[in-house]
Amino acid sequence: MAVFAFLVRPVTWLLRQVTRVLQLFGLESDDDGRALLARQRLRQAIAAGAAGGTLTEYQERLAGNIFSLHSRTIAHAMVPLAELDALEVSTEIEEARAQVRAGGRTRYPVYRNTPETMIGVVSLFDLLFEERPGLTVRNYVEEVLRVGPDAGVAQVMLRMRQGRSKLAIVERDGKALGIVTLKDLVEEITGELADF
Repeated sequence: MAVFAFLVRPVTWLLRQVTRVLQLFGLESDDDGRALLARQRLRQAIAAGAAGGTLTEYQERLAGNIFSLHSRTIAHAMVPLAELDALEVSTEIEEARAQVRAGGRTRYPVYRNTPETMIGVVSLFDLLFEERPGLTVRNYVEEVLRVGPDAGVAQVMLRMRQGRSKLAIVERDGKALGIVTLKDLVEEITGELADF
């Protein structure tokens, strides 16, 4: 073993020098190397736990989903425009109330003229329980976060949590493509959650 270590010493020295040169040119970060090594060790520990029966199949899948979260985009998690129940901004309150009672959601996207021009959301509770006669949906619209379809799931989840937002409009070049909810993002980790 000592002889082998002595023989490979020049190779290891050479590899260290190459790494230092790459770091000088900014092509490799020592922190990146440590993070990669830590991720690899964690993956190995998870695989060993699953093989040894310490982790269930579901727990292993959760860990895998968390590891792949950095490569997932909002485009995978969003609800497309065609599948949305939305309200036009000039809709009278009574008509909007009838629509939301039938829909069963707590928040509704609001658009002006066409669904591609979303301007915000309204809360079911504001529409149903505030009594202000003569108003339209426009009077209840709240601004929401706007994100691009190529944004990372983890980053948007953090932005939504920090802004205490439960819904974001997904848009490209000012045109809405759909929405994404905090539940949609959590499901990227857990898998489908049943509605309660």
